[in-house]
Amino acid sequence: RIQIDREYRNARILRAQVVKNLRVLIGIPDTSVPLEVKGRLEFFSTKDFGIDLTDFNVENRPDLVALKIRQQRERMNIELKKREVIPPLTLGIEYLNKGNENVTGIYATTPLPLFDRKQGEILKFEESHKKLGFDVEAKRNEIVTEISAAIKELQARESQLLEYKAFNLINKNKEVQEKSRLAYIRGASNLVTFLEAEKNYLNVLRSYYEIIYLYYNALEAFRASVGKMDASDL
Repeated sequence: RIQIDREYRNARILRAQVVKNLRVLIGIPDTSVPLEVKGRLEFFSTKDFGIDLTDFNVENRPDLVALKIRQQRERMNIELKKREVIPPLTLGIEYLNKGNENVTGIYATTPLPLFDRKQGEILKFEESHKKLGFDVEAKRNEIVTEISAAIKELQARESQLLEYKAFNLINKNKEVQEKSRLAYIRGASNLVTFLEAEKNYLNVLRSYYEIIYLYYNALEAFRASVGKMDASDL
């Protein structure tokens, strides 16, 4: 009895913390506004969601795309500075009036960059471009590892839930608990046997919902790893 009371109090405390966090996330901090939760926490497989764990493109990850855009910008800066090395050519026409003579001439001028040929700036952008190339490759490898880990976690949780469903563990434990309860009521069993069956059923039920929670966490982690947080993108 003492253990049951302790677990009940702990469950109430945990529920209050979850409700508080939920209010913060959905932007309803006012505790006077009631929260209504509809439905139950149920398991839907990746097949039910229409999710293909092999249908993704690493190159579409937003953080990798951002790095590649920076790398492209540095490459464009290199080309720009190389073009600036070529001095501009200025053409002009000159007209002079010397007494009875009129002189017209055409001239062209161009600066000769003896000391500033943009070598320093070109080298700086080349080094930055090279470094970003390494960063892009490192980020690509990091993303591949992250996706692989997310898929393994998701598959492991889904496999557990599919086993629960295949062996009908929840209903079977519920049947054992109900039979034990009826036997106790009829006097054919003692209280210890009934409480043990009740405890086993509640443990199985709690484990089941904990795995569902971990499964949906793994599902969201997979979505984030492939850069598709919106379910409609999958």
